[in-house]
Amino acid sequence: MREHISSYPDMPAYHSIAVTLGQAGYLKELLNIIDCLRTGPSKLMTNVKFLHWDPRLEPDVVVYNAVLNACVPWKQWKGAFWVLQQMRQSGLKPSSATYGLAMEVEKLCKCPSSKPLAVTFTGLIQSSAAAGHIHDCVSIFQYMREFCAPNIGTINSMIKVYGQNNMFDESRLLFEGIKKGRMGLQNPGSSDSRLSPDVFTYNLMLEACTVAHEWDYLENVYKQMVLRGYSIDQSQHAWLIVAASRAGKWHLLDHAFEQSLEMGEIPYISLYKEKICQSLQAGEYAKVITYIHDMAQGSLNITPNEWMQLFKENENRIRKESWQELLHELNSLNADDSGTNPILRNLITSLHHSSGLDMPPDSRKCISTLGIVEGDKELVSHSSNIQLTGEGGKMTSNIQNGTCMEADQNQNNGVEKDTRNPLMADIINDNMHCFPDSNLPSSYEILREWRQNIKEKVIVEC
Repeated sequence: MREHISSYPDMPAYHSIAVTLGQAGYLKELLNIIDCLRTGPSKLMTNVKFLHWDPRLEPDVVVYNAVLNACVPWKQWKGAFWVLQQMRQSGLKPSSATYGLAMEVEKLCKCPSSKPLAVTFTGLIQSSAAAGHIHDCVSIFQYMREFCAPNIGTINSMIKVYGQNNMFDESRLLFEGIKKGRMGLQNPGSSDSRLSPDVFTYNLMLEACTVAHEWDYLENVYKQMVLRGYSIDQSQHAWLIVAASRAGKWHLLDHAFEQSLEMGEIPYISLYKEKICQSLQAGEYAKVITYIHDMAQGSLNITPNEWMQLFKENENRIRKESWQELLHELNSLNADDSGTNPILRNLITSLHHSSGLDMPPDSRKCISTLGIVEGDKELVSHSSNIQLTGEGGKMTSNIQNGTCMEADQNQNNGVEKDTRNPLMADIINDNMHCFPDSNLPSSYEILREWRQNIKEKVIVEC
C-alpha cells in the first residue's frame, strides 16, 4: 500500500488503521504506524508526477486516542504519559475522550504508594492547563487525591493554575497546606510523606500574590523564602519585585537589590530603573548618577527609546521639575566623563528630545560635546506624547559603589529580556505610591530582623 503513490495512505486511512489497532489492544503495532506516518515511504517511488509531494504526516488527536485505547488492556501508564507529552509538544489540545482514556488507564493501575501514578496525573493537569481547561485541572487534582498523594510537581502545577486564573484563595490554601503537611490522600487513614515547598513553589506563590495584588501576603511569602535560603530568580521575577515596591513594599526591592550586590551579581536592569525612579522622587540626583555609573560598569545599557518609555510610564509619579533638575546636574558633569558613559549620553539625548522639557541654554554645550544630532528622527517620533508631570514623594536608599564591575556579565550586553508577566504593566501602573523618608537597612539587617520576629512569634504561640 505504501509502495505506490496511487495507493499511499492518507490521514483518513491512518485513522481507520489506528482505531482498529487501538480497539484490539495492539500497542506495538500502533507505535509502528506512527513511525510510518512520520517517516514516509521506505524507498523511492517511481512515476511521481508531483515533484514537491511530501507524504509525511503528523499524528493527530484521533491517532493518539487510539494509542491510549491500546494502553488500557495492558495497563500501560507510561504509554498514557508519553501520549500526553507528545500532544503537548505538538500543540494539540486533548479532547474529553483523551482525558477519559488516560483516567481509565490510571484507574486500572492505581496504587496509593505509586510514584509514577502521581507523575502521570501531573502530566494530565499540565496538559489541561496548556489547553485552557481550567476546570478539568481542578477535577483531575481532586480525583487524583483519591488514589495517590500529590508530589511537589503536582502542587506547583496547581498553584500556577490557580494563580494565573484569579483563584488566589485556592492557591493560598494549597500553599499553607503543603507547609503543614496536609496534602496527602483524601481517604481517611491514608499515609504519605511530608512535602515541603521548593524554590519553584515560592516563586509561583509570589506570582499569584502579585496578580491578585495581595501585597501583605507576598511580603510574608518572600520572607519565608529568604529564611529557607532561597533567592528570587531576577531574570524571571524581577517584575513582581518592582510591582511590590510600587505598592509600598519598597524594602523588598532594597533587599533583592543589595542581596545581588553582596552575592557578586549584577542586579537586573528593571531593578535599577525602579531605583532611579525612587531616587528622582526623593530628589537625590547624585544617587541617580551613581546608579547609572554602576550600570555602565556592569555592561548594562538603557537606550534612548527605553529612557523615553520610562518617562512615559512614570509621568504620574515623577514631577517635571525633577527631570529638569536632573538635567541640570548632568550638565554640570565633565563632558569627557559623560561621553564615555552610553547610559548618561542616552539619558541626556532623551531629555533633550522630550517635548515636556524646556532645555536650559547651558545644556546645548554639553549635548554638542557628546555629538548628539539635533534631528534625531527616531527620538522625535516618540517624544510628542510624553508629558513629564506628576507629583513625587520622598525616599532614600543605599548602594555599594563599584561592586558591579567584577560581576558575572551575562545579561546580553545590557539588553533586558522581556520575561515579564503580561499583567505586569497594569499591576505596576495601578500601584504608584510615594515613599516615606527612611534609612534603609542592609539585606543582612533585614534578614536578621525577620528571623527575630519569627522567633518571637514562636515563643508567643508556645
